[in-house]
Amino acid sequence: MSATRNQKCSLLLLTVAVLSRFTGVAGGCAAGYFGPLQPRVLLVHTESQLTLVDNVASKLMSTGNFATVGSFDATSSGPSPSVLASYDALLVWASPNILFYDSTQIGNLLADFWDQVTNQSQ
Repeated sequence: MSATRNQKCSLLLLTVAVLSRFTGVAGGCAAGYFGPLQPRVLLVHTESQLTLVDNVASKLMSTGNFATVGSFDATSSGPSPSVLASYDALLVWASPNILFYDSTQIGNLLADFWDQVTNQSQ
């Protein structure tokens, strides 16, 4: 199943919104901004070059603003709700020509995650 352009844009906007919840702005923030309550971030990706994933994780950790940065390769499955529950924010991307295993599942998981971090219920 291939994701439409609108679905990809929605995933990007959701990611920015979740990260912005912690920074208060769409940009960045100074090291130590979160104090002792630094968010845990999960990188959900379809990246074939894992050195790029490691580079993103390393750069995020080097800011001093995150407690941990994990990664999940979403080419063969999506992260389970229990995996997502271990994180406060997500950074989600699909590499060119490498789609998510199930874009609908990823979208549903992100929507559930959004509800969780914003304390919204249906």
